[in-house]
Amino acid sequence: MYATDFLPAEGIRAELDRGILTNFATSSLDQLVTAMKRGLEQLRYRPDLIDDCLAGNALTRPPP
Repeated sequence: MYATDFLPAEGIRAELDRGILTNFATSSLDQLVTAMKRGLEQLRYRPDLIDDCLAGNALTRPPP
């Protein structure tokens, strides 16, 4: 089994890999951190994607 079956965070990481980090190269840790923060900020507006990552583990988001 793939780790996303056990850890919802792996699903989020995979989405970042497919999105903001695709073909991303840097020589600076600061640039990587900035790109990761930008990607996580974009995911805030994708509650459906977050729900999918949680549903695989029988979890749900708390109400707003």
